[in-house]
Amino acid sequence: TRVGLNGRAWAFAEEVVVLRGDVGAAGAALQAPMPGSVLAVNVAAGDAVATGDVLVVLESMKMEVQVVAPADGVAAEVAVAAGDQVKLGQVLIAVGPKEVVL
Repeated sequence: TRVGLNGRAWAFAEEVVVLRGDVGAAGAALQAPMPGSVLAVNVAAGDAVATGDVLVVLESMKMEVQVVAPADGVAAEVAVAAGDQVKLGQVLIAVGPKEVVL
């Protein structure tokens, strides 16, 4: 999208974090939507997560991208740490289903 005003122009792009995997009973693996570096990891393995929680913040080309939880569940595995370099499609976090206590 381009916006122009008073002879100046700005270009904007929306970043979409892609979930790869099924968020069903087996859970899902959240993958890096672009290569870059990990600025922050906001959860640890075993932490409960809610839909929309920011789990990881990536930086690529001076742009920050938030990777959010696609559904309520548990961070089953955290595969990255702050400062790590990641490749496109690299698994960042595995989110599993919430455990049901009977």
